[in-house]
Amino acid sequence: MHMIKLASIRAISGKKPKLAAKKPPTMSAKPVITNLQQLDLSRQYTYADYLTWQFKERVELIRGWVRQMSPAPNVRHQRISGFLFNQCYNALSGNACQVFAAPFDVRLPLPPHCLFRPN
Repeated sequence: MHMIKLASIRAISGKKPKLAAKKPPTMSAKPVITNLQQLDLSRQYTYADYLTWQFKERVELIRGWVRQMSPAPNVRHQRISGFLFNQCYNALSGNACQVFAAPFDVRLPLPPHCLFRPN
């Protein structure tokens, strides 16, 4: 039946019908990680893995190893951090360098699979 339809379309229009490209078989999707306890902390992970995680705990990747970070900073820490940000921002104003406030993912090119979240 499929061949008859293609032949009919070609006979009527005079053009070769366009066939939809076959999609390659899909790989099974990775399970969604929504809780830190779902990770195997005895293995290394990549930055690509990190981007798929959907949990609230703060972690860093150091050479592929997951490292938990301390909970959210307290008020004193935030005051000091804000003061230092302000000083750095003012000192670097007009330069090519930029200052960013945390949380901000920093990927360093030196060792692979590193992600730091400065606070």
